[in-house]
Amino acid sequence: MATKLGRNARIAIGGTIVARMTSMSVSYGREVIDITSFGDVLAKFKSGMGNWKGSFAGHLDVDDANQQLLVQSAEEGTEINNLEFWIDSTSYYTMDIATDAEAACFIDTYEWTTDNNSVVSFTMSVTGSGPLTLKYGSLGI
Repeated sequence: MATKLGRNARIAIGGTIVARMTSMSVSYGREVIDITSFGDVLAKFKSGMGNWKGSFAGHLDVDDANQQLLVQSAEEGTEINNLEFWIDSTSYYTMDIATDAEAACFIDTYEWTTDNNSVVSFTMSVTGSGPLTLKYGSLGI
């Protein structure tokens, strides 16, 4: 596999790039269930339910329709089922609505910041509901 360059990554909504993005992350987690019983000498655990979260940041662009959609989703608490975390121009992570029709995410935090020597920036984090999948396609960048 070839090395993936971060400069080729993108955030998109339904295949349309969100303007002026600068960073992103996606993390998977799994609950750990303690099954230790009386008399056990060492702790025992089982793997529980999985979950995923994501975050992204960029320079605020109030004229970009996709940034406006993200802000509106944050303010109204609406679910998003077509957010795409593009690794490069050919592969991305997104909600797996083929496996689970209710798969989505919602923005749980939204913050914008600035100071007198920088551009206005924002960060958002999302919590996933249902599965996330790796897909292949073309973003046309």
